[in-house]
Amino acid sequence: MDRIVVNGIEYVRAQPVAKAAKRVPQPKMVERQCKWCRKQFFARAADVKRGWGLYCSKTCKAIRQEVRTGQYRAHLEHRDADGYGGEFSNAHQFSNEEHDCNKD
Repeated sequence: MDRIVVNGIEYVRAQPVAKAAKRVPQPKMVERQCKWCRKQFFARAADVKRGWGLYCSKTCKAIRQEVRTGQYRAHLEHRDADGYGGEFSNAHQFSNEEHDCNKD
């Protein structure tokens, strides 16, 4: 420890103790081929064992899921059919100012 006296006041500076960094082993990686774009990539072996690691990116997985289910396309069609095509509204979210749900 360093002791410093300034204007009659003694200050003590503690020396930082150097800690050894704990070494963590890297996960085992296996080479895979993306099921959508066919690009080669590396995935964790533990993920592959779980049935994961099928796609190289979230984008490829999302594209494949949309092709398989069509959920996003159905959402857009439903939204457009209701007349809410992305228009901005100043109405409060719980008001009936622009849309009356009780109409027959």
